[in-house]
Amino acid sequence: MELKTVEPFALAGTTMSIFWVDLSSNNMTKLDISNVVTENRFCRYDFSSNKIIQIVNEQNFQINVHKKYHGGFVDLDSNDSTQWFDLKDLGIHDIFILGKIRRFGFSLQKLKWTCDCRMEPFYELSQDALPRIWRDFLNVTCWDPPEYRGLSITEHFVKGDRLDLLICNKTSADKCPQKCYCFYQPKNRKTVVNCTDVGLTALPKFVPEGDNLTLLFDGNNIEFLEHREYFNRSSVISLSNNRLHTISSNAIEIIGSNAVLDLSGNNMNKLPRYIQTFDPCITKLGKIKISCSCDDHWLVDWVKNKRAEKCRNTTEIICFIGDEYVSTIDLDLGKFYNDDDSNLKFLTFYLD
Repeated sequence: MELKTVEPFALAGTTMSIFWVDLSSNNMTKLDISNVVTENRFCRYDFSSNKIIQIVNEQNFQINVHKKYHGGFVDLDSNDSTQWFDLKDLGIHDIFILGKIRRFGFSLQKLKWTCDCRMEPFYELSQDALPRIWRDFLNVTCWDPPEYRGLSITEHFVKGDRLDLLICNKTSADKCPQKCYCFYQPKNRKTVVNCTDVGLTALPKFVPEGDNLTLLFDGNNIEFLEHREYFNRSSVISLSNNRLHTISSNAIEIIGSNAVLDLSGNNMNKLPRYIQTFDPCITKLGKIKISCSCDDHWLVDWVKNKRAEKCRNTTEIICFIGDEYVSTIDLDLGKFYNDDDSNLKFLTFYLD
């Protein structure tokens, strides 16, 4: 008869010191951490060749930092686990607590690990602690995704400072727009929605949940920058090289003034006044040509107060006055007046 489960604390929660346990080649699908971490010294706990998918913490087990854990060897090879452990779920809220089980050995190498966003928090937290808690069980390799297969996590991702590559893809079930590529990147605490050059004619109505969104909508055919709820959750919004000609005021108002906004390479001929809350050296508008009136004096104040002359390559607004184009950076509205059609014209003085 094959064993399917072991109750929490069945091994480690007794007054006996169980020195050797062989539960290999059974049908266990989960293992409670309370049966792995024991205060008493043991030789070997063998859980290999089961069907264990995850390590669980059903009884809220906590490692006691005031106790000594003598340790032993835990064999988890040849199981079905693919996802890395969530330390918080296992009652470990501080990576340095793992130092309490530094005398333990774990065999995890013969598992088909998925190297994704679920693995990143552990290795990010453990970067500084690795020299103190290092054991061979930490040197595991990736199985998925295929492009990472065989790569050592510690050598390639941790020591190579490439934890940003440990991501989780988002699908349509997560509200990733059709034809777009979306992923969560815990290293930079952001979710990326990449819809570059996919033929969009309007902004997506929905994108994945989460804050610190990076929205890449460049190279499409979007004509209207309209209000979207997700703008207030975005730190980067890029719509360069579209066909934008109109910007909705309520769209700009919902975007945080510290967001990186790129609207360059479009056909805008008017700007909502609220855009003056943005820094023209961070907000990339490119070169915009508009017909100015005296009502647009705020444009001149905006670019001059923000010292936009230092970043002409990022944002430069050109006023069409009479038959001339004049940069707002160089413009003095005191030299102009509005005619009957509200067009700016040069003031001309006649001397008797």
